[in-house]
Amino acid sequence: MEGDDGTRIMDVEEFSGGGSGKEFSHQGLVMSCLGRCAFNGSKEMKPGYWNEKLDKFGNVIKTYIDDTRLTFIESVEQVEIMMICDFDDEATAEIEKLKKSIIEKETEYLKLEADDWNNCTKTIRDLRQGNGIFYNKNFLNKKLPYHNKFVMFQVRVWKDILRALIKLTQRKGFYETESGWN
Repeated sequence: MEGDDGTRIMDVEEFSGGGSGKEFSHQGLVMSCLGRCAFNGSKEMKPGYWNEKLDKFGNVIKTYIDDTRLTFIESVEQVEIMMICDFDDEATAEIEKLKKSIIEKETEYLKLEADDWNNCTKTIRDLRQGNGIFYNKNFLNKKLPYHNKFVMFQVRVWKDILRALIKLTQRKGFYETESGWN
């Protein structure tokens, strides 16, 4: 089944063999998820937004256009979930190190945003609040530059995680054991 945005939901029968005598294929499932990462990663990485159109009666129809950066990150996280049973010490160490860098960068940007908020003038603070820009010590505001910088940093790190997962598939022999994936 294919959605309006080109996403493909695979039928369970495709993995269970569909009565053709094939058994469940973990490698096939992982390769399908990797294919989704390749698809999502090949798009322009841009923030999500609301698209407004008028219908024939003049009514405004709002449609949310997904943030392709977050879609890519989610697809890599899905591969990680599917491959957790395949992790070796090398993959575990590398991925933990990369995820730790995300946490450190978020802490850095939260501090920068707090400093920005605390050092701005009352006029700027009032203008921001008038535009719906508020400070929360635990979250980056999407309307300030730190959020965008952080998401782009995450994309780069999740690309590195994807590289680590692909190397893991090679170490596990996923390309050799499944004749349909050579």
